[in-house]
Amino acid sequence: MNIIDSHIHLIRFRINKNIRDSCETKWKKLKENCEYGPNSDIAEMIINHCQIQDNKNLQILEGTAGGIGTGSKEIKFRHKYKSNFDYRDYGIGYDYGCGFYNTNDNDNDIILNITSSQNGRWTYDDLDDITLAFIKVARQFTGVKYITGHIELESKKILENDSASSSDCESD
Repeated sequence: MNIIDSHIHLIRFRINKNIRDSCETKWKKLKENCEYGPNSDIAEMIINHCQIQDNKNLQILEGTAGGIGTGSKEIKFRHKYKSNFDYRDYGIGYDYGCGFYNTNDNDNDIILNITSSQNGRWTYDDLDDITLAFIKVARQFTGVKYITGHIELESKKILENDSASSSDCESD
């Protein structure tokens, strides 16, 4: 079944909060590689761990965020801005919309953003295969068994209504 057009999709990965510090350090390094790069090696490992043939044929996406896809359907690592002035030193980052967002230790999730077009559609089986492949990669990288991944959906209608009725970014 193709993913539904009326919702924004993403895949979120989390690590068990009750892990050893050494494993958490490895998780944070993986998260940093995914969000700030370099991440093409991670993308390649995801593809190699996929079971569905179409996913095994995906290309590694170059560019700021990196990821995997075909051009008409893509999965990109959540990208966080990094410049000579490293906002991470101050626990903030830039979201290209409202301004700065928190990048402190409470944000411990790794997120993959999903896009499709009319020419290329992801199926839920594709996304599930990629989720399981990333979990395998993350387990190899960290040595931690308890990593979860799930597909999240958010209604585009809710986002449209929220942006039309109020803006959390506007100053008073």
